Amino acid sequence: KRAANILRAEEKKDGAKFDAPVKSDLLSEPTEHALHDAVNRAEPHLDAALEKEDFETAMTVLADLRAPTDAFFDSVMVNTDDSKVRANRLNLLAALRAAVHKVANFAKIEG
Repeated sequence: KRAANILRAEEKKDGAKFDAPVKSDLLSEPTEHALHDAVNRAEPHLDAALEKEDFETAMTVLADLRAPTDAFFDSVMVNTDDSKVRANRLNLLAALRAAVHKVANFAKIEG
């Protein structure tokens, strides 16, 4: 939810879309690398589960992203002064949002 809120605000403010591939050379924090790796590892498992309509497994795959996401937000300032790093971090959050949205747009769920 936090990733989606940040992206929504930044997309509205800048009018930009954050859908470019994440540039590994711009990842400087260990938690950035960890989240990037976790999303990349999750994608094929998520796609396979959804292809089989195995939503329980898909939710488990998403649940495994929780710890690296929390660690990222605990240690990384997304909106840094370095515009390239900022855009890269937003692209990373967009990749996370895209993975989650493969299963459901949780922003549409009340509660």
